[in-house]
Amino acid sequence: MVDVRRYGQSDEQALQQLLKENKADSSYMALIQSEKYTAAFGAYVEKRLVGIIIGWENAFHPSSTYVKFLIDSQYRQLDVAPFLFNELVEHVKRGFIQISVWESEKEVIHTLQMNQFNEIRRTYMPTLELNNIELKVQFSDSVGRITTLGEMVSTPQLMKQLVRLVQQNYEETHRANPVAHMSVEQWEKLVMAEDIISEASFVYVDEKNEIIAYSFLHAGEDEMTNEFGWCGVKDLNQIDILPYLATEQMIWSREQGKTYITGEFDSTSPYARALYQDLPFQKSPAWLTFQKQKKD
Repeated sequence: MVDVRRYGQSDEQALQQLLKENKADSSYMALIQSEKYTAAFGAYVEKRLVGIIIGWENAFHPSSTYVKFLIDSQYRQLDVAPFLFNELVEHVKRGFIQISVWESEKEVIHTLQMNQFNEIRRTYMPTLELNNIELKVQFSDSVGRITTLGEMVSTPQLMKQLVRLVQQNYEETHRANPVAHMSVEQWEKLVMAEDIISEASFVYVDEKNEIIAYSFLHAGEDEMTNEFGWCGVKDLNQIDILPYLATEQMIWSREQGKTYITGEFDSTSPYARALYQDLPFQKSPAWLTFQKQKKD
């Protein structure tokens, strides 16, 4: 018989043992100890912790409760997951319950589907070795110009136009998981993230001083890697500009001595798809996001 109860401090040692025996990473404990944590429930069989489900919130996407769970490999045949999900669903008052897993995690995906979770997005995170590809700039436009995010900071009107376009495109591509209402100033802080490389985050501006396209670049997790960030266009008819901007960023990165460039490309974003399909990335595994709506 499976007994499910609210996780408490007294369960910490049992959770540490569960994580160790199943070679799980430290992210479970980190979530429970974070400010974002909302609740966790443990599944017990004969007083042994055999499963855990953790819920947390993200202020940027306030409509969802995010979920991470782990079932002891020795007890998966007992179908423990539905008990945990049912308890968490009862705890969540409104909105969505959301979880992401690798496409190779077939058992987990089956469990989610059996618990009425629907796939809403696929994210690809490939890495490209810059030294092994030929980089050529093939786009030309005599009326437009490329500027950088760093240069735009000194032009408030143009900067505000860019920030509003970034906000509009992000909200449009995240309808399934709505974004919090924020001011233009708050969005500008997101654009000017600590790891942004402003001198290589390129913006295409036309002859009327209208922003047509943008592609941001960030410092990667190690000193040999840069990472593509948000990208987008004002009009989908102009989406061909994006691979051009990205190629310029790869050339710049290689000139700076970087070996790799990576990124996260969501299936819900036509802009990210354009880069993932047009640049010479190798096919990479998909990170699947599933969602279930909490019904009143």
